[in-house]
Amino acid sequence: MSQLNFPVSSINVLFDIDGTLTDDVASPQIDSRYVMGNALFELFAEHLYKTGINREQASEALHKYSEKNKYWDYNDFVKEFRIQEPDIWKELSNWHQQNLRIFEDGKSLANRLFKQGFPLHIVSNNPYHGCLLKLEAAGLGTLQGSELFDRIFCSNHQQGQKHDLRFWERVISSSGFDPAHTVIIGNNLHEDYEVPGQMGFHSSYIVDREKSISVPSRSDSGLHIVHSLLEVEFKIKNASFNLIHN
Repeated sequence: MSQLNFPVSSINVLFDIDGTLTDDVASPQIDSRYVMGNALFELFAEHLYKTGINREQASEALHKYSEKNKYWDYNDFVKEFRIQEPDIWKELSNWHQQNLRIFEDGKSLANRLFKQGFPLHIVSNNPYHGCLLKLEAAGLGTLQGSELFDRIFCSNHQQGQKHDLRFWERVISSSGFDPAHTVIIGNNLHEDYEVPGQMGFHSSYIVDREKSISVPSRSDSGLHIVHSLLEVEFKIKNASFNLIHN
C-alpha cells in the first residue's frame, strides 16, 4: 500500500468504545439480573453488604442516588457511599480484564493513527471512568487517562447518550471541532452515523464484523461500512489529504 505523506491535523477522529474497541466476552455488563442492571454495581453492593445492609437495601440506596445524580460516574458512587479505595478500583479493573473482549483491529487502528499524528478522541455512552476502565483493559489508557485520546466525550460530561442529537451538539460546542473535519469510527449505524450525520460530520466508518448491517437505501458518500477496522486507516488518510488539498 502506498504511503501518503502530509500533515494530518486537518481531521479529528472520534472512536466509539463498545462494539468498536471492546465488547463483552462472557457475562454481559448490562443485564437485568444485576443490581441497577449493571455488573459493576454488584461490586458496589458487595461493599455495602459489609456495612450490614442486605441486597434489597443496597439496590434501593444505589438506585435512589442514581435518580438524584442523573449524569453519574462510577467515582460518584465510590465517594457517596464511602466505598474503600483503592480496593474498589482494583476490583473494577479486574472485572474488565476478565470480562472484556478486545478488538485487535480497533486497537491497531488507534495506535497507527496516533503514531501518524491524527488527533484521536473517544465518544461513548459510558461515563468517564467507565471509558477509562475499558481503555485500560484494551491497553489504550489507564485510570489516570490516555496518551492516545485527547478528549473523552462521555455520558456524564455530555449529559446524555449518542442516540440523542443534543449529545452530539454538546460534543461540538464543548470541543470547537468543525464537524466537516471530523470523522466517526463506530459500530452502530444509528448512533454513529444517522444521528451525528445531522450535524454535518465528514464521514462515519461503521465496522460490521458479523456482516449483519443492511446498507440504508438513502446513504451518502459519508457512510463507509467495513468488515474490519484494518480497512479504515488508508480511507482516513485519504480523507485528510483531500481536505487539505481541496
